[in-house]
Amino acid sequence: QTDKGDPVKIGVFGMIDPELYTKTSPVNVEGLVFEEMSDYAVRSAASLREQGCDLVIALAHCNHPAALAESVSGVDLWIAGHEHISLEEQVTDKAGEKVYVLEAGCYGSKVDVTRLIFTYEKGAAGTYEVSGLTVTPETYQEDQMEAVPSDETVAALFQSLNDAQSEILREKIGETPKKLEAE
Repeated sequence: QTDKGDPVKIGVFGMIDPELYTKTSPVNVEGLVFEEMSDYAVRSAASLREQGCDLVIALAHCNHPAALAESVSGVDLWIAGHEHISLEEQVTDKAGEKVYVLEAGCYGSKVDVTRLIFTYEKGAAGTYEVSGLTVTPETYQEDQMEAVPSDETVAALFQSLNDAQSEILREKIGETPKKLEAE
């Protein structure tokens, strides 16, 4: 909600790069349909706006998220993953609007706490408009994780997910003589 107590409706949709369909075991994607990402993003953003969303956020597991953001209109913020990079970039979308693209590295090496700051005004016909969106990510490196503000609801959700997966995560599935590390 706004600082005046007015509700803000935020729509979120997610997508995955169709290229990843061929880069995983077929059982991981069995029954899934992969569409062209920019078409899907345009449709999803438009649908969320039609449902009254004031801000639209895309969660995109893809290569080149900034290029994707430039090819689409209607999305205010892109939160990306897959390339294992740190990215905080503002690009111009297809409609000429400035949008933000963020990616927070990989393997939990850092966390971004992102604040959305904007002007929210009641326009004609009683609708609300968001303008002047500014995104301010606060980055916490691995050795600073204790300083990340905690959210009890999110912490409880993660704990329930960890509890549900604990047995399968303990299962030994193989062995290697070399230590496997990612860069």
